[in-house]
Amino acid sequence: MNQKKYDVKASSELEEYYFTCSGKNGNVLKVIQYVPVAGNIYNLAFGVSLSNGRIDDKVVSNNGDMNKTLVTVATTVLDFTDKNPDALILAQGSTAARTRLYRKMICLNLEEISENFMVFGNKDDVWEPFVSNSNYKAFLVKRKIKINFGEVREVQEKFELMKTKKVITRKTMGMNVTIDPALDQFSGVILFKEKVEAAKQLLKTSPVPKELI
Repeated sequence: MNQKKYDVKASSELEEYYFTCSGKNGNVLKVIQYVPVAGNIYNLAFGVSLSNGRIDDKVVSNNGDMNKTLVTVATTVLDFTDKNPDALILAQGSTAARTRLYRKMICLNLEEISENFMVFGNKDDVWEPFVSNSNYKAFLVKRKIKINFGEVREVQEKFELMKTKKVITRKTMGMNVTIDPALDQFSGVILFKEKVEAAKQLLKTSPVPKELI
């Protein structure tokens, strides 16, 4: 997405991302996490890191930077699937209003998103190709397979560098991604337990078609 984004820090496995957004209410630390919930399906959740150490995905920061924040989150999906091209990313809002916001964001950027991803929506417990004028309770994206051997080598090289466990910075769609091994302490720690359980329940009532997995 060729829009303004925040720079992020990420764990070595790219399952956690952190960034600080700046706006009318000051600086707010945001946290993004990808957690496997069934096979190669990962739940995407993000929220605010509060001063008491809790992470809240329901709080509204009202910082005047909503679009930049959502574009940043969306760009981490591209970054995460660089390393995990077979992953399916599941996202649903913590409230109905947030789910509508995600749908609006997808609608506004659908043409660009569709260049790299197949997009699906969950309607009446059935996964269907995303349609702009439909209401959905959850979303699923899967990276399209594109074979560009120059890009493949570039991706391989940057992840080989990550294995050195050094702090490095690279770019994804113009967004600086700093790989910081210090964040690996959160590996395996589920930061958004309610969202993960909700994702597992959704997949029980709405199984993903086998041809997508």
